[in-house]
Amino acid sequence: MTGTEKARLDFQDRFDAVKNRNGWTNKDLAKVLKVSTVTVSRLRSNPFGASGRNVMTIHALYEEAMSR
Repeated sequence: MTGTEKARLDFQDRFDAVKNRNGWTNKDLAKVLKVSTVTVSRLRSNPFGASGRNVMTIHALYEEAMSR
């Protein structure tokens, strides 16, 4: 596994944890990020093609969710 593949999988794990810990759907997460549900789906599948703001927000939401 390459470093890029590992980073993508780690991000997807964090993405899923944010949704699960908060009980959110893609629609709920889209409202938090102020983007469309399509953008949320694309963010999960290809974080390297996503807005840095959205990626950083997911990381911040993950840290917040894990601290509870």
